[in-house]
Amino acid sequence: MLRVEGLGKSYNDFVAIGDITAEFAAGKFTCIVGPSGCGKTTLLKCLSGLLAPSKGRVLLNGKPITEPPESMALVFQDYSRSLYPWMTVRENVAFPLRKKRLAASDRDERIEEALASVGLADAMDKYPWQLSGGMQQRTAIARAIAYKPEILLMDEPFASVDAQTRSDLEDLMLRLRARYNMTIVFVTHDIDESVYLGDHIVVLGSRPTTVKETLNVPLAHPRDQITTKSEPQFLELRSHVYTQIMRTNTAQTA
Repeated sequence: MLRVEGLGKSYNDFVAIGDITAEFAAGKFTCIVGPSGCGKTTLLKCLSGLLAPSKGRVLLNGKPITEPPESMALVFQDYSRSLYPWMTVRENVAFPLRKKRLAASDRDERIEEALASVGLADAMDKYPWQLSGGMQQRTAIARAIAYKPEILLMDEPFASVDAQTRSDLEDLMLRLRARYNMTIVFVTHDIDESVYLGDHIVVLGSRPTTVKETLNVPLAHPRDQITTKSEPQFLELRSHVYTQIMRTNTAQTA
């Protein structure tokens, strides 16, 4: 289990995160939402070990995280910067596997399985600049999947793609979650997306950031873009999360 206890992050006199305590259940899909600029990405960086908190601690299976754990992978928002343009799709996916010291056959099997799982089996010899934005982000996801992490952290990964591609990628993540049973922590500014994808939603307040509420999402699986988003439970939960965030914004500007 991934857990944060009393986590805070400051930059000199600027308090980005005030005091956060939260749990991210093993094998579950947890979405983090909150007002713009509330520190969602800062929190994710602290979870990953890329950024040290100013106070509190991050625990993985009861042990403090002080550097990026080998059991964790991260997918960023800007796929154009996370892929190496001089490498093919296959080479990009293979790159982090060097740390695993796998036999060539095992490495190739992982790469081919990951690319097939995101629908890119026929694109492995292309370069990122030959792909659409959605295909580039699929490549970044395949690279994370091939690593076979226990925990996958995702920082607004679909913010830079069009609406149709976003829906396709959301459905892809639901399939991957079911297939690989990973713990996924997913930062998004899109309330609909958080309700559609999440088993749990962590709603953050404005700076200095605290956890305003943690919600269970009682929607059944499998989910789909039409039926699920028309269900009364979906609409009620979306409205609740929206209201919480708007109250935070109102309190901040009052």
